[in-house]
Amino acid sequence: MKKNQGVTLVSMIIMIIMIAIIASVSVINGTKTVKEAKEQQREQNLAHVKAVVSRISIQDGTEGSLTPANHKVYGTPAGNVWTVEDDSLNDWYILEKNDLEEMGIEYVDETYVVNYKDNQVYYFKDFNSIMLGE
Repeated sequence: MKKNQGVTLVSMIIMIIMIAIIASVSVINGTKTVKEAKEQQREQNLAHVKAVVSRISIQDGTEGSLTPANHKVYGTPAGNVWTVEDDSLNDWYILEKNDLEEMGIEYVDETYVVNYKDNQVYYFKDFNSIMLGE
């Protein structure tokens, strides 16, 4: 009698299941790595924005005595964007993608709200919930 040495249906199904498990683990690990990289980039961008805001804040504090009075302030005044009855937004600026690129920050998908006078930086979403109670 001849011995059949072919692949049986059962062994083929087991092989397909094993390949599917290995592929799903690889996809999950790849997705996790991409999310971690994006979060690291987000934290680096936040640190860069804080550094620029801190530099401008220091310049504001020493304006006229130690530094020239004509330094660059980035962003759109928040008072022009939100309508609030009091003057609580007078010192706040919104930094969008073009402002951040002008500051030298790339790969940004965040919007920041900064206060140069008080040296504060928030993500736009966090600012809405903290300052405006939304």
